Amino acid sequence: MQVNQKRLQELLQENFDQLKNKNAAYSLRAYSQKLGQGSGALSAILSGKRRVSVQLARRLSEKLALNPQEMSEVLLDKNIKEKTPLSYLQLQNDQYQYLANWAHMAILSLVKTKPAPQNATEVAQRLGISVSKAKNAIDRLIRLNLLTLNKNGSYQRVTGNLKSTDESFNLSLQRAHHENLNLAAKALDEVEISLRDFTDITMAIDLKNLPLAKEKIRRFQDEISQMLETKNANEVYRMCIQLLPLTKVIK
Repeated sequence: MQVNQKRLQELLQENFDQLKNKNAAYSLRAYSQKLGQGSGALSAILSGKRRVSVQLARRLSEKLALNPQEMSEVLLDKNIKEKTPLSYLQLQNDQYQYLANWAHMAILSLVKTKPAPQNATEVAQRLGISVSKAKNAIDRLIRLNLLTLNKNGSYQRVTGNLKSTDESFNLSLQRAHHENLNLAAKALDEVEISLRDFTDITMAIDLKNLPLAKEKIRRFQDEISQMLETKNANEVYRMCIQLLPLTKVIK
């Protein structure tokens, strides 16, 4: 296994630029803390003055939550002469993007609303995304057999409710949770209070009861979904319940 140093530098720089665009005060020191690296070491990597080992490249790739395509561009297996089949890589990437990008789940719910969107342009308008992003997401859902195009031009969801795993570490799910936080922050600033609900509670808890709390949260999500998802649905909402420690957990 060897590292494509230049490609890793590009992805690190792109990610840093995206974070800085969201917050002009975001510093290289803050970025280095996010990646678990010293600021001097990270600066040397970005400038190409320091080569990255395979082990470090894997850790940085996980911190960046790279998709399978990007991962294959960073970590090269020199012992394998044949490249990974493009069809397999496409399937891996489709699965990753489906879980990581909120638009896919939103589209699967949007096609159940009345009136349902008839094309990528209408999907883009309803979700506030670009037409190209809407089209790419629709094509990906069709390839994954989660969405189908009817003869009359309308879209139809192929499957029922979908769930991901709870406890296993998954880079695509990690990126999805980051997106949820970004969506929540945007809604807090842009959506009027009558159309949203943000609440919080601070508790002193016994960690032994945490598994039971998770179980109750999932049951509550199912109950809310059954109550709100009716045949007359006309909007798409996402509910995120965030239960997280404010103290450093003593293991």
